[in-house]
Amino acid sequence: MVVRVFLQIFIVILAAWGINGGRCAAGEPTSTAIRYLPVRISLVTVGPGERMFEALGHTCIRVVDSSREGDWHDVVFNYGTFDAFDPSFGYKMITGELDYYLSVFRFDSFQKLFVAPERSVTEQVLNLSQEQKYSLLRHLEWNAKDENKYYRYDFFHDDCATRIYQAFRTAWGDALQVSSDKNGNNTLTYYDMCLPYYRHRHWERVGGQIIFAGQMSKPVSVVERTFLPDGLLWVVAGATIEGRQLTDAATVLQPDTLVRDNGMNQPMMLAWFIMILSLMGLLWSRAVIMMKWLTNTVLFLSGILGVIILFMWLRSHYAGTEGNMNILWALPTGVLVPFLKPALKRLYAILAAGLVVVFFVLCFAGIASAPMVELSPILLSLVLGYVYFFQKGKMDVKR
Repeated sequence: MVVRVFLQIFIVILAAWGINGGRCAAGEPTSTAIRYLPVRISLVTVGPGERMFEALGHTCIRVVDSSREGDWHDVVFNYGTFDAFDPSFGYKMITGELDYYLSVFRFDSFQKLFVAPERSVTEQVLNLSQEQKYSLLRHLEWNAKDENKYYRYDFFHDDCATRIYQAFRTAWGDALQVSSDKNGNNTLTYYDMCLPYYRHRHWERVGGQIIFAGQMSKPVSVVERTFLPDGLLWVVAGATIEGRQLTDAATVLQPDTLVRDNGMNQPMMLAWFIMILSLMGLLWSRAVIMMKWLTNTVLFLSGILGVIILFMWLRSHYAGTEGNMNILWALPTGVLVPFLKPALKRLYAILAAGLVVVFFVLCFAGIASAPMVELSPILLSLVLGYVYFFQKGKMDVKR
């Protein structure tokens, strides 16, 4: 039962980090054929929403063909669709084997399906020559075919936003020039990029930092910022094509009216509560039974987390899940500790406490990455639990 709950929470965290803007299966148009003259092509960026899978926003390419009659004169090319009814959906999401695909929607349908009234919608019309329009549309139509539309999704390197940048680069080649950071800030990390969107989503932020620890501390180049819809908007705003600005000032089609509440940092409060109970259990002789159950529970749950981290390390294809040093404190063997004999628990406590200290050192040295504000009390609780096992094992030996 506990394992099932952990897995359900884990899938929710992955969904919160990966499904950026209403990515679900929907109806396909009867045709993607678009006349090339006269057309207006723009980048549409949808701001973050209230639901977890809307946290990072969304983006798509809008094509308006004024010479085309009927409902399909105004369409969007959307790289953020997937088959939510796939029987293996949950497993594929965890392992990074979930295929997304390019779909084409009427713009009005896109707004109804993906855009809540309180989310912002920004449009950047692209300043393109007829030849450049033709090249991009030809690529998009080719990409929308059944045999070409699928791609293997990755949170940081291959999503709805990066696919659009890749489409621009494929269509225009070196004619597209991306400017460097205007503010001279080339030290941003993936965590810095994601933090504004998860500042008030504490559980998702903590879970993402732990699961994707190998990616969070890495620096992000200007082009790599396009993994976020807002990052793509920023890059396009500063880009040029054949020496002229790729886009003029953005137009706000719908303002952001979403009310955001930072709320309490529940993971931190829970972590400190556990740490205080652990300290009481170690120092107060009447709380020995509580300390035993608390320590076994914390170790067992951290062990389940360790199993997930190890599984992601060995099985998942997502960037940042390999080499996850959080496994130094979230030991998979923790699930076995409650069932060990006291003498083995004492030996285990010595080794495990040493690994927690090593993890602390690596974090402060900048080698390992973790949400230390929320995690530090849990690490201290683990150390107190190991001290408890060591003392208890020592007393059992004397007897």
